[in-house]
Amino acid sequence: MYVQVPNGDKSKKIHVKNVLYTPNLGIILLSVAHIIQVGYMLHFKQQGCQILDPKNRQIGTIPITNGLYGI
Repeated sequence: MYVQVPNGDKSKKIHVKNVLYTPNLGIILLSVAHIIQVGYMLHFKQQGCQILDPKNRQIGTIPITNGLYGI
């Protein structure tokens, strides 16, 4: 499954494997373990979560809203 990740005024797609797709859920829940399994790194900060690719380049930032990091 490909997930759109916000990156400033743009967005990037990341490919996560072995996930359950539930389009009627209304929100996207991502497993940290699944993101790490495909080679990405996560850096949690107070204002959001940075997603870095295997070459340590930032590909997106997920903002924090009401205590949750949400896309």
